[in-house]
Amino acid sequence: MLKAARISFNNARSSILFFGTLACCCYICFMMVVKYTGLLHVTGLRTVNYVMLPFLCIWQIRVLVKKFDGFIPFLEALCITFLTGTVSFFLFSIFLFAYSFFDPYLNSLFIMDAGDMPRIIPCLLVFFEGSGISIIIGLIIMEYSARFLKKEVHP
Repeated sequence: MLKAARISFNNARSSILFFGTLACCCYICFMMVVKYTGLLHVTGLRTVNYVMLPFLCIWQIRVLVKKFDGFIPFLEALCITFLTGTVSFFLFSIFLFAYSFFDPYLNSLFIMDAGDMPRIIPCLLVFFEGSGISIIIGLIIMEYSARFLKKEVHP
């Protein structure tokens, strides 16, 4: 049986910030690809962000297992994944808010469609929606991390 990995708070924080920033960069790149292909008005394409996050979190857990030579306990994997997703969508919502000042098409599509609400509300919705999906992804990754304990998956 593998031992539990001893991940310090600083190591977990640096992993969360690195992979959260990496996920945010992936969301931004995908948004730019969608924008320049003329598909920004298709709102269903933002679910691709929710598909990118589990793959990045699986990679993050694999890196941590390999680096600390042990499995990651269930709740620790859940917290790391949830915080990574929350950080990534927080950064992405900040980017959307800032970028909407420079891109008139995104502004008219994303901000002006909100009606009489304050300008920050659509960005907050993206953040809360991403945080909600991060909990679900955290539960999935928690089950994935259990496979390291059973030696079904090798790092």
